[in-house]
Amino acid sequence: MFSFLSLAVNTLDAQAQVIGSDFPFLVAAVITGFFATVLMTITVMLIRVIGNVHMSMPLMLGSMMLANAPMAWQRRIGMTMHLMIGSLYGLVFGLLLQNELFFDLSGLSGVIFGLILWSFMMVVVLPMRGLGFFGMAGDKRIWAVALAGHLVYGLSLVFLLPLIFIS
Repeated sequence: MFSFLSLAVNTLDAQAQVIGSDFPFLVAAVITGFFATVLMTITVMLIRVIGNVHMSMPLMLGSMMLANAPMAWQRRIGMTMHLMIGSLYGLVFGLLLQNELFFDLSGLSGVIFGLILWSFMMVVVLPMRGLGFFGMAGDKRIWAVALAGHLVYGLSLVFLLPLIFIS
């Protein structure tokens, strides 16, 4: 059923060996997703401090998993989940890129991918948490902070992936 995936993976892995990459392409995509999430998180934390915006994605994710746990544990679990989700989306980006379904390694591709993830957060994740569409039931600036973070994430993917894949 998914034979095209193994063919594409084998092709890119063979190319990686020729040019001297240390990682298979999809492993590089997961690693890139992790580091892009770290950069996104730092960006959002800086904006939160500067703009006094009340939003904590790790706390939001952690409270979904551990509703009755202490807040410190909710943050820890939430941050772990956030990094895992970001790594998974790095893999998704890598698969889309690898199979030439939608993306290339341009800044525009990163912006589009970040906008897709941001849109998902605005219309699915925030309403699930009771914050309404685009977070309008909470701090009215959540949408802007999340947009900045997701744009940083998408752009980080396209700029870090070649650096990690071709080391």
